[in-house]
Amino acid sequence: MKANVLISGGSGYIGKHLISTLKDVGNLYTITKYEADMIDMDITWRKCDIYVLKDMIDALEGIDIAIYYLDPNKKSAKLTQSTARNLNLLASDNMAKACKENNVKKIIYITGSPFDQETIDTLKSTGIEVQATEQSIKRPAVSIELQKSKFDDVRSVDRMPIPYEWDMEQVVKYYFEWLQETSGTLVTTELIGDKYNVYFKHRSNPLLKLQRITPSIHEDLIQFKVVGGALAVNLYEDNGVLEFRKLRLTNEFIVHLYNYIPRIPWSIYYLSQAPIHNVTMKGFEVDCRIKDFQLRTTAGEIKKYTK
Repeated sequence: MKANVLISGGSGYIGKHLISTLKDVGNLYTITKYEADMIDMDITWRKCDIYVLKDMIDALEGIDIAIYYLDPNKKSAKLTQSTARNLNLLASDNMAKACKENNVKKIIYITGSPFDQETIDTLKSTGIEVQATEQSIKRPAVSIELQKSKFDDVRSVDRMPIPYEWDMEQVVKYYFEWLQETSGTLVTTELIGDKYNVYFKHRSNPLLKLQRITPSIHEDLIQFKVVGGALAVNLYEDNGVLEFRKLRLTNEFIVHLYNYIPRIPWSIYYLSQAPIHNVTMKGFEVDCRIKDFQLRTTAGEIKKYTK
């Protein structure tokens, strides 16, 4: 009986080569976010965003072996604010978690990325056997900011330290408090039950309404769904998700905004709201580093602060 083998990117140049090589070895599956990519008939396509854990868990159902690599030309969103390293970390963490959930027997990692060791360590983080190929396929570390997309959607991925001995509940609480207390953000926040409302200071109408998603899809994730506000488009079932993700191998977490569709015209968003969001997240990263340093210093650790 042939094994069910999933290739993480069948629409890219690496994936197309793998499909032609492995088509007689097993029952081949692959994933893509876009239906227009589903053109090769030698493989079974599953619609999936590799950066979204729920999609990956669904896509890996019934799979025996997963072949992982991240194509440098991987389409993500119309606007992606992230480094290539953070995108790869997010995707490999999803692969590890989804394989664990589906009892996948093995992950084969195709080496050749500048982040090979970090990727291998992340793939191993849930206990799944990982085999790294001896033959490497070199690929550049690039993150394409603007791409063609069916929707004017946005993705941003930021990585920062967890302040010393904090858990993710404390991190999330601190983020919304920081937004309110930092004068440069120009916003205030309000927690009502399990929903955060974000306002312009001295305004009564929310810019965004963020509803916590319960139950959580994974113990390492805290997610909020965009459910309204002046900056949200209410025409689609999915208006965006803000995700806080703990990284198990390091004292770090990722803040991931995805599927967010701005309400203002795209050109105005790109020149105004997008850079403001980017600067805000960089400011929060610096603040988390300072908070981590302060807490470690108070605890008696000797640690040199680095930006």
